[in-house]
Amino acid sequence: MKRLNILLSAMIIYCSCLIAAPIYNMPLTLTQPDGTTFSCFASGDEYFHWLHDSEGYIIIQDSITGYYCYADTLSDGSLTASNKIASLTNKGIIKTFRVKNISIKEQEQTQFRYNPCSFDFVSAKNLVNGEQVVMNNIVIFIRFADQDEFSNTEIATIKSIMIDSTANSLSFKNYILESSFQKLKVNSFFYPQSTTILSYQDIHPRNYYLPYSANNPIGYQEAIRKQREDSLLVRAINVIKNQISPDINLDADNNSLIDNVVFVAKGGPGDFSTILWPHRWNMYQNCYINSKQVGTYNILLSNYLDLGTICHEFLHTLGAPDLYHKNPNSDNVMMHPVDLWDVMANTQSQPQQTSTYIKYKYLHWIDNIPSILHTGTYTLNPITVATNNCYTIPIPNQTEYLLLEYRKKTNIFDASIPNNGILIYRINPNISGNFEGREAGGVDDEVYIYRLYGDLNNDGYCNVASHYNGYGGLAFSDVSNPNDFMSDGTLGGVQISNFGTCSDNISFKVRFCGNPSFISTDVIYDSSNISSNNHAFNISTSGDITLATDISFGAYESITLNPGFYVPFGINFVANIITCD
Repeated sequence: MKRLNILLSAMIIYCSCLIAAPIYNMPLTLTQPDGTTFSCFASGDEYFHWLHDSEGYIIIQDSITGYYCYADTLSDGSLTASNKIASLTNKGIIKTFRVKNISIKEQEQTQFRYNPCSFDFVSAKNLVNGEQVVMNNIVIFIRFADQDEFSNTEIATIKSIMIDSTANSLSFKNYILESSFQKLKVNSFFYPQSTTILSYQDIHPRNYYLPYSANNPIGYQEAIRKQREDSLLVRAINVIKNQISPDINLDADNNSLIDNVVFVAKGGPGDFSTILWPHRWNMYQNCYINSKQVGTYNILLSNYLDLGTICHEFLHTLGAPDLYHKNPNSDNVMMHPVDLWDVMANTQSQPQQTSTYIKYKYLHWIDNIPSILHTGTYTLNPITVATNNCYTIPIPNQTEYLLLEYRKKTNIFDASIPNNGILIYRINPNISGNFEGREAGGVDDEVYIYRLYGDLNNDGYCNVASHYNGYGGLAFSDVSNPNDFMSDGTLGGVQISNFGTCSDNISFKVRFCGNPSFISTDVIYDSSNISSNNHAFNISTSGDITLATDISFGAYESITLNPGFYVPFGINFVANIITCD
């Protein structure tokens, strides 16, 4: 067996539970050195991506023979090509791979992963006195020396996805307008501007921008990957830059850097490549358009010009971090701190919103978030409304805090979320993103959504996370499922209950509670000896309970009881008594 030396030292593989990536399960047809073809899938993001079959078994290319084979691991945990050639008749070996060493490429990217160098929305907003910021986005089409020209239909389709402003149309322009509460408008300009020459044609074939292998001797070694990428992009810019009018403001925040450039390369994502994979990066080589330097850029692929991927990468340009894990936990299981609720976590083709917290901290589309400090009933508007769209709840003796927002599937850019209702987040503002997360409960996460059966050791069911009247539990507290645990395991001492129905807005009640006391018994308790006016009661059982009011609930469920409840004699139960203000 041959050790694989291309990119994989910096890869995470978790195909059997892959959901948190801009691209997943994209069909590919690849050719073996003997000329036979086979079908597989590509999954991952700009930092870690891989090939796999329909069952999730990892496929890699043997760097010596050039054959695509099923992956295996050596005794030191490194990934290697087995002697099983990928085909319909062979069975895969492994589905998971853990990062052991971080490559130079990832270290370089991490330096500015959450620090956009080309665009500062706050500065741009100040320059227009708080009015709508207009950002002009340059889009350049690229094909390679061995490729034919884009068709007019391809170009028209791409332009429509980017700039269609028709009401309720699924377009990049509408997504940014709605997500930013109309505070940011992105205009896209397409180049080359010609009726016959629709793209810049590079001097090198497509394989030049794929990793080196025995099958691809002109491919790049990792040490020169960034050099090849920048050289390609600089050549494309130099060919079309004189077509860009100086009247187009490319620097809305006036920092002498072009706000963003998008390159659309012809074809689909390449296996194990970074150049030919949708990503956001910064230009290292000096390159100028109308005296402004090119900084941040996005690379997209014409055969996978998915709207969700476009929005995901552009939000990176604006500063948003990734909200998924790059590694499985200690049990080799990938955890999902945010999952389908955010375009920066599990990106959908019809992209969902990013959270109000990301809009506040990184995108600066929300100026401030009010805090709930006292017991009371509150209301929330959906996150598509510019005002009253989120609250924080501080936790005593913690830097972490809770954040609440209201999501509705009826919004065009939230149609792919699991359900309607209030989401309750745990926020750790001292961490940037969730990319380094290791644990189920998000010990290393900036953003974590509480969900059914989720805790520090279990991922739970993130699709069961929203709260509203009749769904998602009667209350969220120290003793609910899930409870309000912090990343250090302590409880928050907050009770959120009385969730309203999902209408134009939604109501909820907040109470601040002390630590619960626990009573375990198998004898009857009545209202005279365990109830009082300042207690809320929550009981959970290993058997069914029927209350005096004929209300019942099943094993391992929970219910909050008002003072005066009655439990029949002879039932084992635990009563958790929470003192609230």
